[in-house]
Amino acid sequence: MEKLVSLCKNNDFRRAYSKGKSYVTPVVVIYVRKNRMRLGRVGITTSKKIGNAVERNRARRVIREAYRQLAPQVRSGFDLVFVARGKTPFVKSTEVKKHMEKQLRTAGLLLADRAEWLFWPVACESWDCNTISHEKNFARFDSFLPAPYLP
Repeated sequence: MEKLVSLCKNNDFRRAYSKGKSYVTPVVVIYVRKNRMRLGRVGITTSKKIGNAVERNRARRVIREAYRQLAPQVRSGFDLVFVARGKTPFVKSTEVKKHMEKQLRTAGLLLADRAEWLFWPVACESWDCNTISHEKNFARFDSFLPAPYLP
């Protein structure tokens, strides 16, 4: 698994806030912005509204763990900024993962969702227009290529 590349500069966070698209749930907010690099970068922010230092650290840990589980499915080339909400320190990472997955799916950043709709024709003896139109002669595209090569 690749190392998580972090957003470090304040300018990168500000650019994501101002020019990025936001996706909001009661647990976490995600700002998504396309970057000019081929790698995905992630930033996590927690404000003092969340609570004391212990609660802010827990919120960051929960968000980091939820994203770590989803990272192999997320398209690269985007800056993602996760902002903790008031509920974040009090929920488990599985719940945060569900919300995060819903948001990333809405943003169109999950690879698995895109691959399910791409079909690749299966070679058969009678290769004509009639057999190609039937879905039974098609296989899932992702069954032919290893995971890193999915579109």
